[in-house]
Amino acid sequence: MMEMGTHLFDWVGCFAGDVNWASAHLNTGIDKTVVENIKYNQEISTRDRDAGLVVGGRAFCSFGFINGLHADCHFRVNCRLMIRPIA
Repeated sequence: MMEMGTHLFDWVGCFAGDVNWASAHLNTGIDKTVVENIKYNQEISTRDRDAGLVVGGRAFCSFGFINGLHADCHFRVNCRLMIRPIA
């Protein structure tokens, strides 16, 4: 979510203003995300640049803004990029 989502959040903030509240749900695509799911991104996709720790394959985020607007953001991992060649 923070790898690519941060850019979307910036855009939403430009149009909607200051956030009053935020909520997010992360999961692996099947199960709820737990601490044991946290990995370095290059363990998951060796072709990506080093982005540090990542968790989950899906994120569902909701934001409520001071002016009354509401925004939902849904992110899903691109599984095709995660396929590793057989060594």
